[in-house]
Amino acid sequence: MIDSHSKPVIGITPNSTTDTLDHGTFDRHVLTRTYTGAVHAAGGISVILTPNEDDVESLLDLMDGILLSGGSDLDPRRYGDETRHPTTYGINAERDGFEFALAHMARARDLPLLGICRGIQSLNVAFGGTLFQDIDGQLASAINYRPSSGPATLAMTEPPRGDRPRRQSPARPSRPRPARGELLSPSSILLRV
Repeated sequence: MIDSHSKPVIGITPNSTTDTLDHGTFDRHVLTRTYTGAVHAAGGISVILTPNEDDVESLLDLMDGILLSGGSDLDPRRYGDETRHPTTYGINAERDGFEFALAHMARARDLPLLGICRGIQSLNVAFGGTLFQDIDGQLASAINYRPSSGPATLAMTEPPRGDRPRRQSPARPSRPRPARGELLSPSSILLRV
């Protein structure tokens, strides 16, 4: 899609919300401006992708990269957990299915994918990983994983050398397992975001 004279077009998945106002109740797609601002600052054009699994291939024809944004929780049944933790919120089956379809089709096309917060969880589960629904409540050795202030930093590391990265043993099903990892190439437009 990108030619030497055009800006990269990055599709971003939104969250959903329902607003009740004096004049009615409205289902909305929402996205914090931080995502679109980062894409613009990196020289790209952002497009908000409203969930519709039937349109994924057509949407990907127009995109140079996909950013799966943060938001509400994934449905735990997507990763084999039939019990819903009390802190799990905002499950949206339409968004889950759309993001999984985007991830699989983008990967098949070798289209750059970036997940932030919920987006990383979506990528992990879409490619076979699992999750803790509530880190603080389900992992005794949890650390403070929420930044107190300031922007997050994106860092690129060297690809692993030698043998493949070690994976968690399936003999310990009580712990989430990561999906196969992906690395960004040094020339990836997503590194500028």
